[in-house]
Amino acid sequence: MKKKILGVDIGKHKHCLSDEEGDICEEITNDKKGFRRIVHLVKKHGIALVAMEATGGYERKLLLYLAEKQVPVALVEASRVRSHARSAGILAKTDKLDAAVIAHFASCHPPRLY
Repeated sequence: MKKKILGVDIGKHKHCLSDEEGDICEEITNDKKGFRRIVHLVKKHGIALVAMEATGGYERKLLLYLAEKQVPVALVEASRVRSHARSAGILAKTDKLDAAVIAHFASCHPPRLY
């Protein structure tokens, strides 16, 4: 059985979440309330990994929060994710699509855990 991965497109005020299958697709705030929502989704959906891009430090609070809660989390390189999307013919760029691409990238290229 394939491990379920949650991709997170990081934003300054909000983060967009998605898995590859589209079972999860929502926005959360960049604060503890939003972070608790991710922990809830990880438990509810049996998420094996939360993957996010390193984007100028906006990911730091979420990364540290998830690590503290012992949620498997990894940072992926934005340029590699973009190249992965282009190689799959995905040229559009929306927050929801980016989150799904991050999840798919982490599925194809398992990143090192934080």
